[in-house]
Amino acid sequence: MNIENIKLLIDTLQNDRLIVESDVGFNMQYYHARSTSHTDDKTGHDCGTVACIAGHASLIASGGTSHAPSHARHFLGLTHEQANSLFIPDFTDGLRVRWVSITLEQALLTLAKLRDTGKVDWSHTGDGS
Repeated sequence: MNIENIKLLIDTLQNDRLIVESDVGFNMQYYHARSTSHTDDKTGHDCGTVACIAGHASLIASGGTSHAPSHARHFLGLTHEQANSLFIPDFTDGLRVRWVSITLEQALLTLAKLRDTGKVDWSHTGDGS
């Protein structure tokens, strides 16, 4: 794992620091998409574009010039298993809500757990976190 890049991703998401072609909001349902009435921005800022964890990591890794999903896994130094659990979580990863319902705070807590333990754990998603 690349702890420094995980920290950078957390800091970027936490502090709304990802500004490429426009501000980029957060929504786990979309890798990278223009925000519409159907693509709710979970930051509450109603940014023009939203992206999931992988989308944000890829944009950071490429300086905003590429949207290739493989950049995210390599940038964060994740195994295929870790990347799948983080980027496309399911109930075996502890996820207790649908992707569309994952909040930025829940994603940040999952990233912090990954940073601290090396494990992807979404189990807090059902407890109001």
